[in-house]
Amino acid sequence: MEVKQCWNCGAEIDDNEIFCPKCEARQGKSFIGYLLQYVSYGTILLIILIIGYNYLFIPLTTGSFENTNPTVAVNVNNADTVENKPVVPQLTQEQKNIQICEQIAKEYYENHKYMMNTYDCDNMAQDVWNILQSKGIPAQIVTGNLELNEQNEQYSIEKANHAWVIAYPSNDGGIALECTGGYTSTDKKYFSGFFFDNPQELRDYYSLLDTYNTKLNEYQASIDYYNKLIKQYNKQDGITQQYMASGLLVAKNDVEVKEKEFDKVNYRLEEANENLKPYK
Repeated sequence: MEVKQCWNCGAEIDDNEIFCPKCEARQGKSFIGYLLQYVSYGTILLIILIIGYNYLFIPLTTGSFENTNPTVAVNVNNADTVENKPVVPQLTQEQKNIQICEQIAKEYYENHKYMMNTYDCDNMAQDVWNILQSKGIPAQIVTGNLELNEQNEQYSIEKANHAWVIAYPSNDGGIALECTGGYTSTDKKYFSGFFFDNPQELRDYYSLLDTYNTKLNEYQASIDYYNKLIKQYNKQDGITQQYMASGLLVAKNDVEVKEKEFDKVNYRLEEANENLKPYK
């Protein structure tokens, strides 16, 4: 029977022994066994210290570690810049459009001067409407009376004394641009009045309103003249009345003509009034 030495204590043991009878170390040709058989404990300790120095001490002094993940690079000193970097929220299109409206109102006010009866609120509202169109934001021009709006009073367009713009950043509602003040608002007083889809519609409406007032005055004047002739006619004798009869007929015909002209314009104005509404 062959004899061999225990790799751990050096005692002689039989070749077929699995455990050393002296130190009870398991026998076998493991890497550690061979290592301890030929290398002293001191040498092994020295090797461990060298490995620990290279992999632990040097990276700590240089401030960096080799990253084994090929997709992520991390610097120990700047690790907080990755985790603590502020996240900028993504704005919705509506929020972007609202910011554009605020900027337009502010910049327009800073670069334009209000001049009564020369360059006033309706002129400024038309300008701002055009700027909004260039930015792709739907808008309407509104004329009204803010004081009466605050009191929830109904009124005709003749009592409108101001103009502003309602922009529609989204399908969920509008925002008012106060062109003479340089700000935006969602105050409900800005959402009552007479709404025009574009400057041309505004100009056409006021031109029609002027025509309406002219025809109304002409119609009323023809009625007054005819009534005046009737009073004079009734005071006269029969012969004078015969002379006045033709004049009365002319005056009556004029009333009928003026009435038809007025009715025509009045119908057009009523039709236009039906369209002076905000976008749905």
